[in-house]
Amino acid sequence: MRRLVAIIIAAWVSISASAAQSTQHETLHLHQRPSGRVTAHFAFAQSVAQSQAHALDDIARGFGIDEMALSFTQGTRCDSIATKVGCRPPGVVLWAWMRNNHSLSSVDTRWSALTNALAGTFCASLNFITPENSAEPQSSFTHSSVNSSLSSLRYASLPREITCTENLTPWSKLLPCSTKVNHLAHIKDRKMKPYCILGSKAGIASLFNAYAIYDADYHSMSVEVSRKCTSDTECTTEIRQDLVVALDPVRKGYQRNMDWSLQFLFGKEVAGSCPLNEIETNILVTLPKAEGFEFEGKVKPVYNDEKNAWVYSLELAKQFSMGVKYSDSKPDLSEKSKSTELIQIHRHLTGYGRERGGIKIRISNRDTKPRTVTLLEVLPWFIKLYMHTLQRTTYHITSQEVLSLSGEVVNQTLKYQPAIPRIRPSVIELTATLPGESITVFTFQFDRAFIKYTEHPPDANRGFDTGAAILTVHPASRTEKEYRLFSDVLLIALPTPDFSMPYNVITMSCTIVALYFGTVFNLIVKKLEGLDDSQLKKKWWMFWVKERSVLGKK
Repeated sequence: MRRLVAIIIAAWVSISASAAQSTQHETLHLHQRPSGRVTAHFAFAQSVAQSQAHALDDIARGFGIDEMALSFTQGTRCDSIATKVGCRPPGVVLWAWMRNNHSLSSVDTRWSALTNALAGTFCASLNFITPENSAEPQSSFTHSSVNSSLSSLRYASLPREITCTENLTPWSKLLPCSTKVNHLAHIKDRKMKPYCILGSKAGIASLFNAYAIYDADYHSMSVEVSRKCTSDTECTTEIRQDLVVALDPVRKGYQRNMDWSLQFLFGKEVAGSCPLNEIETNILVTLPKAEGFEFEGKVKPVYNDEKNAWVYSLELAKQFSMGVKYSDSKPDLSEKSKSTELIQIHRHLTGYGRERGGIKIRISNRDTKPRTVTLLEVLPWFIKLYMHTLQRTTYHITSQEVLSLSGEVVNQTLKYQPAIPRIRPSVIELTATLPGESITVFTFQFDRAFIKYTEHPPDANRGFDTGAAILTVHPASRTEKEYRLFSDVLLIALPTPDFSMPYNVITMSCTIVALYFGTVFNLIVKKLEGLDDSQLKKKWWMFWVKERSVLGKK
């Protein structure tokens, strides 16, 4: 009995010590638009100490990573809630800063090993990231905490990667309260009294329902890892996980109205606050109307003027559910999801046919001040660029007056890496200053390569997806932070051979070989023997001989 008590006390002390070294924070922001669509943004933040065990911390420490970001996205109708989260392009986007002086291997070797490690962690096809589709940007993804002279940057994307439950499950397993909690939690706001939560899910992660999430118009889950070291032995890994889901209660409900609740959207309720959180867990609700609605549920929210949202506070081990009911719940179907960003980017293809083409990138600056941006375009090797066709035109956003042309641009730096077939992609990295209230258009042309028939995907006539262009918006003042915007993903059709001809040749060849082989095999294997008269009389076809003899006698 004494030994059991000692084991329990030792376990409680170790958990309390680890809880004191790490922090956990989570928030949920529910934002509804006039069209009725509700965007749910789950935000989780962890701080993992050197002595603790975490899968992403082991990966960051093992491969010498200073910063890393990975996102899985499906859908294009994204309503951005926060600028620093933004809308991610479809597929997988991965970039990482890795230290140059790592003792294990070179940066390229560790980049390949990193993609394989993340592929196993998140059950994804990240092992398809190879040097053929990886880039080394120079001015994009910069960060004040990373020394570019001591670290190297690698970037890659897989626009055709499909996100499913196999990726959500390991992603949610990285959260401390998304799985069954079976330990003592040290809660500061409970007068240092230990509480035991046995066999239950807690926190906003209890709302995760694969049926609801993957029925959404848009869903994106991302992971950001930042490793900071004060010395060689004292390091802390900051892990941020975000899940953005765009739900449509108007489409989902039979009444076709804007009323919704957590139970209606996710099919679940929140199972109380996470016991590992050091600060209070809040749920923010932003509605399109200032009046004409009421909140359903036992707990009523408090309006916060600074956040412009109603705030719910979760309690430990207490079920929570809420809903919104409108007096006039007809959605505004004419409302369009227009981005409220001051800087916007759009990209589309130009030209026609499958031999030549072009790309047009349109960047809008709705701010009154000039802004400095960096455009990163990574295109596969089979898109042969002509850099002499690169042109830039800037005109006023309202008067359409031309402000500058390509030859008149001064504040512009261009870095270009030509592609090597089947080895590396084409990389264009352009830093320019956008005048206030202006639209800047970049255009260039390319040729479509004729690749080998074995390099085509199974649905060859569909085309090839190319990754999104990335626009890095640099801060205009010390109070601002750098953020990134992603353009649309392009679908480029290449010259495609007639795959029916190989099929016909294979079919005919196999048929001829089968007939020839069968005939020769029968002649070689079978033994031919003659039949005597007694055997001939037993055959059924001998009645023709008998009939013929009878007719001859007549």
